[in-house]
Amino acid sequence: MVSPRARLIGSLAVFLITFAVYAALTPRVEQRLDPLTGDEPFYVMTAHNLLSGRGLDETDSWFNQDYNAFYPPDPVPYGWQGWPAFPRPLPPHDSKGTVPPGLYSKHGLGVPLLILPFWAAGQRLGVMLFLNGIGALVASNVFLLALESSGKLWVGIALTAALAFSNPLMSYSFLIFPEIFAALFTLYAVRRIRHDRNNGWQTAGVAAAIAFLPWLHIRFVLLSLALAAWWFWKHFWDAPRLSKLAVLPLLPLSISAAALLDYYFYLYRDFLPNAQDHGGVSGPLGTLYGAAGLLIDQQWGLLIYAPLYLVALAAVLVFLWRRSRDFGWWLAVVVPYSVLVANYAVWWGEWCPPARYLVAILPLLVWPLAEALGQARWPGVVAGLGAPLALIGWAAMAGFMADPQLMYNQPTGRSELLLRLAGQTGLDLTSAIPSFVSPFAGLDLDVSWLVAVLLLALAFTIWLGWRQLETPARGFVPTAAAA
Repeated sequence: MVSPRARLIGSLAVFLITFAVYAALTPRVEQRLDPLTGDEPFYVMTAHNLLSGRGLDETDSWFNQDYNAFYPPDPVPYGWQGWPAFPRPLPPHDSKGTVPPGLYSKHGLGVPLLILPFWAAGQRLGVMLFLNGIGALVASNVFLLALESSGKLWVGIALTAALAFSNPLMSYSFLIFPEIFAALFTLYAVRRIRHDRNNGWQTAGVAAAIAFLPWLHIRFVLLSLALAAWWFWKHFWDAPRLSKLAVLPLLPLSISAAALLDYYFYLYRDFLPNAQDHGGVSGPLGTLYGAAGLLIDQQWGLLIYAPLYLVALAAVLVFLWRRSRDFGWWLAVVVPYSVLVANYAVWWGEWCPPARYLVAILPLLVWPLAEALGQARWPGVVAGLGAPLALIGWAAMAGFMADPQLMYNQPTGRSELLLRLAGQTGLDLTSAIPSFVSPFAGLDLDVSWLVAVLLLALAFTIWLGWRQLETPARGFVPTAAAA
């Protein structure tokens, strides 16, 4: 049993080490990813507009081309290390369905509100250091969740190192996207829901996390609903006695929901965002296609750049046997959201690092994985299986950090990182890994062998996990309340 003091010291050490590593790499990332691209400049322009006292209507900011304040000069200076090409002038991402006159961003307000003070204090560098801190908080919560689930310090350290320094958690700890915020809010809420007791501050933290998720992006409303239902089921309806404290989150959740609906109604005269602002959805076959692409697509697939998550997926099935009740709620959080993003016509997220839409839920895989590892009879066997997969993830992330531009891909079906690897070593993996980037266009590769290998690996991992378990799991008993 790990003492509360060791938990506190361990979580603080994880935060500080992770933040130090991220912050040390931030100047390199800022230099190579200059100027802001993808969705990032549009979150910044909304924050700038709010700081300028112009409210939500961004007409003047775009008319005056205020983005030039964080854009490079034209022409770019000698020895330029940033993007070789970028849009100039920068076109806005304006909503197509606004009723009020003016120009309004189609992106959520949550990210601009969170980064606003840091942009005011330190411009892009200030925001990036803030994102580094959020990523370090995710790592600290991953450590605590692994420790609470396994009861073993080595499991917490190993899983944190494997996930915090691989894609996508590390990648999005530098970028102005909603993903790393959503990962922190979801992970913290799940950690606290699992505990039988929470003090007032912890309860307030859960309420704030659940309430703010839909402000980051409307797709996160599925996570909010599932988390809220889980909280009230465990801490109110299913509690040994009705807890007065458990109903406190109702107030911030209600206020946030009402404010969000009012915001949407102001812009769209409807309680949902305009569908024209987004890329559309697919049918059932397209959803299966998207699900496969999210996992094994050459450019945006999760398992291609962090194969350790394959072991985590296997642990989920072991978790089903050991914790059927908890697993039902875990599924309620993870599955609807996963189906939604697989259903997106643009499931890859366009101009972004791999596995963008999975970032919010990936840290939750730590729970079943840590519990399975904590019950392993032969830790050496488990380490022998997981270590090579973790090394592949670290190697891929090292390639991204050596040249952060390699995190991004045009939808050509060929990974920029793998193309660079082929050019430097002669090892061409682009012909061996499938591309799902053009739905229904047909694959130009025979991927049956890869699917067979993954299924065999998954089956072997499930079998090994089953053999490793000593006894059915006991109920979750936290060693101490964790912040």
